[in-house]
Amino acid sequence: MAGKVLILRKGESIDISVEALAEGPYGDVPVPNAEIKAKVIGKRKVVRISPSIILTDEKGLAEFTITANKKGNARVFFKAQTARKILKVRVKWMKVKWKFEILVFETS
Repeated sequence: MAGKVLILRKGESIDISVEALAEGPYGDVPVPNAEIKAKVIGKRKVVRISPSIILTDEKGLAEFTITANKKGNARVFFKAQTARKILKVRVKWMKVKWKFEILVFETS
């Protein structure tokens, strides 16, 4: 997600998957049972992430939930041994807009 920002609405939660990979002779290889830590960076509690520490499954995947608490910007820091990644998150206060469509069918 280099250069991209995850945009959420206040109160919204989203599940994300993080994949632990190791370089192998034939490409990247999933790493099972790798410990991945996640932490929100910054003073304001714009988002919450859970769990804070998890082990990857047999496919090298770990699932986290990010919950938007209030409007603002945040960064979520992921760490697994020497690998590090930051996910940028923007929380917006969006009003729900209702949209109605009227479908007209011609009858013969």
